Amino acid sequence: MLAVCTMCFLAFAASNVVAIRVPCSHCFCEICFKFMASCKFSCPTGCRNLVGLSSEDGLVVKMRFITTTEKEDGKVVGQYVEAAQLEKWRTRVDVRINVETVKMMEQLVENKVQDLGLQDLPFEDAIDSSLTLISSLAASEASLNEAVEESNKLYAEYQQAVEQLRQARTTLYSQQIKRSASIAL
Repeated sequence: MLAVCTMCFLAFAASNVVAIRVPCSHCFCEICFKFMASCKFSCPTGCRNLVGLSSEDGLVVKMRFITTTEKEDGKVVGQYVEAAQLEKWRTRVDVRINVETVKMMEQLVENKVQDLGLQDLPFEDAIDSSLTLISSLAASEASLNEAVEESNKLYAEYQQAVEQLRQARTTLYSQQIKRSASIAL
């Protein structure tokens, strides 16, 4: 990924573009930084740094671009594919669990209505039967809530797997930086 100006998205890959880093760790090109500093604007990224920028706030950053080998790219792509397959599998499991639960509850309601014979009963009996049906539905809702909790737990595990993938990618990138630094020396 190329480093770009946070405001105008100009890539810093060009040798004549200077990157300036502000205290909130965002980088801007020289033109955007001078404009924001002259107008005393705060960082426009929404990073909650409400202090206006001044010309003393900027720090010129020397950009160094690192390339990766096809083997390293293949590793990262493989990890992304694995995470995508895991997400797809978990989504299928979640959908299957939820569909089965909904079908089970619909069948339960139909069975209760038929068992209680609500359409043929007098008014008071229909109300009593309806209250029984409502309590049955409350029990069904409790089982649905349990299924939702299980689904949320699976989603949390998925998020954890995604975070581990992100950490692996960061580690790989750090290793590339160290390797390129040792080669440069």
